[in-house]
Amino acid sequence: MDGNPATTFDLDIVIPVDKITDAYQGQYLFKNLAPLKCISYDHFGSWNDIAGVYEKVNYFAMNSGYTLNFECREIYQNIKTAKDEMQKRFDNPDNVTEIQMGIQ
Repeated sequence: MDGNPATTFDLDIVIPVDKITDAYQGQYLFKNLAPLKCISYDHFGSWNDIAGVYEKVNYFAMNSGYTLNFECREIYQNIKTAKDEMQKRFDNPDNVTEIQMGIQ
């Protein structure tokens, strides 16, 4: 990721689950992800502030001698939903998102 909003990239949206049943016939794909050697940071609050988290983790990595491999994961540990506007989900101060940035 180069910071340019015009750059295209692949994005998988993943939510952790405890167990996949053989009987599942729903619309979602389940897959096991390989472990990721990473720097991890728990972000509490609005997703509108999440870009700043990536900047902080990137700064920490550079100043601590880590080399990022640019694989990133966001683990949505707690999502507070609202029945009205989607924007309220992004702004919710009770959201908990684990940010993982891969390192070499």
